[in-house]
Formats: sequence, structure tokens, C-alpha cells
Amino acid sequence: MTDRVIGAITALSDAFRNRDLQAALACFADDPAATYAGSERGEVAVGPEALRELFGSIFERDEAYSWAIEQLWSSDRGDLQIVVAELTGMVHSSSGDTSTFPYRLSGVVRIEGHATWWLMCHGAEPVE
Repeated sequence: MTDRVIGAITALSDAFRNRDLQAALACFADDPAATYAGSERGEVAVGPEALRELFGSIFERDEAYSWAIEQLWSSDRGDLQIVVAELTGMVHSSSGDTSTFPYRLSGVVRIEGHATWWLMCHGAEPVE
């Protein structure tokens, strides 16, 4: 199951890097309780429409974001995976510069057949 969790993290990172709204939404379960909580105040969305609005506003920024997995922990609970990942976050500016920062994702991923969706995803910037 770890490969599926890596895939869920990578797919969301790719969607953020490419500012691809449809790809980001496809990472989440079509569930009224599907939740994303980002690292900044106000970055909380519950349900497909709220996710669309939040991701749309994030993708309008002058910078794009992505992340690379440094360490991953996951726990199998039937069709659910409880996930915590230490990441290196990247900010890609419109000028082409990239800077890095510590980042963490945690949440719950649902795995059904060949499909993998986030039910809840929380991004945070750990205090050093």
C-alpha cells in the first residue's frame, strides 16, 4: 500500500506544481466531507465545491508549490491509509527561482480497486 500512498502524495504535488485544478480535485474523494487544510490561515476546504474554490485561489498566486517525500509513515485500516509524511516543500516563482522549506502532510487516503483518493489532507510547516 505504500506505493499507493506515495502515488497520492505525488499526484497532489504534481497538480499543485502545474496549477492544474482538475488534477487537484481528482486527488480527493467525491465526498461532502473530503477536506484539505493547508498551512496558511484560511486554507481549509470541506467538500468538492469548497476544494474547487480554495485550490482555484491558490493556483492564481504568482508562485506554484510542490514537494518531495523525505520520510513516510502509513498505517493500513482496511481501505483507508493513515498517512504522515515529512517533505521538502518547494516554491516555484514566476521568475523561475525555486526555494525550499520543511513541509509535512498528514491525512487519510482511501484506496478502492485501482483508485486512490484523499479523504482528509493537512499540510503544515513544522517549526524548527
